[in-house]
Parts: sequence; C-alpha cells; structure tokens
Amino acid sequence: MLTRGSWECRRMGVGIMARAMVMGVVFCLFCAGTLRAEGQNDLVWVQIEAHPDLVTAQARLRAYGADPTTAPLAGFMMRTGMYALALGPLPRAEAMTRLRDLRAAGRIPRDSYLQSAQNYTSQFWPIAAQTPMIISVDPLPEPTRRSALAAQETADRAPTARPSLAQARASEAALDPSTRDDIQRALAWHDHYRGAIDGAFGPATRAAMAAWQRANDLPETGVLTEAERAALLANWRRELASLGLETIRKTEAGIQTLFPASLVEFTAYAPPFAVFAPKDARGVEMVLISANGGATRLQSLFETLTGPEIMPKGGMRDLLRDGFNLASSDETRFATGFARLDGDAVKGVLIRGPAEQYLQIARLMPQIEESFTSIDGVLSAASLP
Repeated sequence: MLTRGSWECRRMGVGIMARAMVMGVVFCLFCAGTLRAEGQNDLVWVQIEAHPDLVTAQARLRAYGADPTTAPLAGFMMRTGMYALALGPLPRAEAMTRLRDLRAAGRIPRDSYLQSAQNYTSQFWPIAAQTPMIISVDPLPEPTRRSALAAQETADRAPTARPSLAQARASEAALDPSTRDDIQRALAWHDHYRGAIDGAFGPATRAAMAAWQRANDLPETGVLTEAERAALLANWRRELASLGLETIRKTEAGIQTLFPASLVEFTAYAPPFAVFAPKDARGVEMVLISANGGATRLQSLFETLTGPEIMPKGGMRDLLRDGFNLASSDETRFATGFARLDGDAVKGVLIRGPAEQYLQIARLMPQIEESFTSIDGVLSAASLP
C-alpha cells in the first residue's frame, strides 16, 4: 500500500517508501547492466515511438517509410497494449550507433531507446510479415453447398441496411448538446480526436469520426450513423464504468476532479500531496498536487516528480511558464500527470502504476484534466487537523 512517506519528495523529505523504491530502481538498473554486459552481441530494436491505437501507429509508419535513414522499420504490438514503431533488428553496438546518429540528426524523437524483442508480441507492419489465418473446415455436401451459395448470392443482392449520408446527417442534427460533447469525448478516448470538447462537429471532429470508422472497417464518411454512434458511446461508457469514475472534492487541497474510484482510494495527506493508494491488484496510485510557491515551487515539483523513483526515463516532460505535463512508460511502469499555476498555487494530478494499466489511464487523463477545478484552499501541514 502507498504510504505518506512514499510521495514526500527528496527536497521535501523523502520517506522510507520512496527510498525503497530508489533501491529497487538501482537494483533493476544493476540487473539490466549485467544482462547488457553478458549479451553485447544480442539483436535489439531501436524503439522510435509507441501509440495507444493501431491507426495512428500505421500512419506514423507510413510517414517514416519515406525516409531511408530509418529503414528497416517494423510495427509491433507491445505487452503493454501499445503499438510500437521499431528499427531493426540490429546487433547492440550497431543499434546504439544508429540510435545516437538518428537522434543527433533529428530523424527520430530524442526519447527513442533500445528495446528487446521479448517486449513485443505480434508484428502488424509491414503487412507482408503477418501470418495469414488458416481455417480448416470439413467440406459441405454438394446440395448443401449449392443452397449456401444461392443464399449468399441472394444476400449479396439485397439492399444494404446502412442509412444514407443524408439520413445520418439528419439524425446527427437532432442530437442534444451533451450527446455531441460525449461523442467528442468518446473519440478522444480512442485517440482519434484531440480538439476542444465543444459539441461543434468541425473538420477535426469529422476527421476523428472517419478515423474511428476506418478502424472499425466501416465506410469513411466522417458522419456517424445512429448505430455507429451507439456503438462508439456504449464502448466508451463500458470502459469508463470499469474505472468507477467519480467526482471527488478535497477542500483541504483546494481541488475538485474526476478520479478512478475502482482503482484508487484516499489514504492520507502528505503535503504537498493528497495520496490515493491502490485499491486492488492492478496497482495504480494517484496523488493530488497542491502547494503554494508560484513558479519556483512549480519548477521544484517538476524536478521532483520527474526523478527516476517516480517516472520512467524518456517520454513527455514539458515544463511550461504556467504548468507542466508528464507522460512516460517503459516495459514495467508508467507515470502521467499535469500541474497548473493558479495565482501563487500549484495544483495538479499524477497517476502511476504497472505498464499494463497505462493505456486506460492515458485515455482517461484528458477527461481528468477537463474536469479538474481549482477551488479555495491549498494543502499545507498547518491546514491539516
């Protein structure tokens, strides 16, 4: 279970749990170093990017395909559920050289790293590398076969039940504002939409609808039919229900936000954090960030939370004038979150846990950020009973 000390940072008094985590990281790094020393000639991959959905990963692979310096490039499903773009396989020494040179030339992201094949499951790119599915069936008797063929031909000639584009537009026009917002949220959940949740179905929303249709082998019209909207929203709501989303209001921290109640539960205040420990074996942890100190405190918290005991290496670590954004994962763990300046106060959320939980949390974070509200109050030792 997560304790108060595990979220007190080094500059603010790192507790016993945090020190234990550091020792664990040191041990893992030692083991990794030993394995590297014993296997210098192993074939490895240069992992360039990873995305939560197949459509984006395929689009990025096509974009890289025009650059001969990143060949040979392949796409793999990871054990974490992410879709990875990887260069190789190459001997470790050659992979290190390619990684360094491509980073220096700006051809690949600076957080690209070496990855072993054991962290990949199935290959989805290039298409020729995929193994076709072979299904063996017993032959049907000839009369039965002729009847089945005749029935199929009749079905093929039957008019499709899919509504026309005009009908889809008409049913869309009748949607209420909250449903239109939910459609955008559902498209964002599946990583197709990155715009504002405003119910306005402009070019970005139309492109997201077409991407969802493409991912589900449907005609890419950019306008969802009634049945397609129902399927999109039902899947989104089912996944949200599995997280037990609730709104929590912590007046001591001055924060109101959505949080995954089926994954975490409030444990204690450890200024500048309100700590939520794992609720079950999925092992997800969350903290609310609440502190005074303005830009200086913002930078201090950024440096603390991006330390190796909390965040895996690489990923997104954006320190801005009025806040920061964090997102990083490796084969074992993830950490993602944000903080914003509200006057002199720094307030935000950080969630971390095992790598296999990252996809759902990465999809959830935009809704947490959208719901996040700063209210009166800032967490401090003096404000607690």
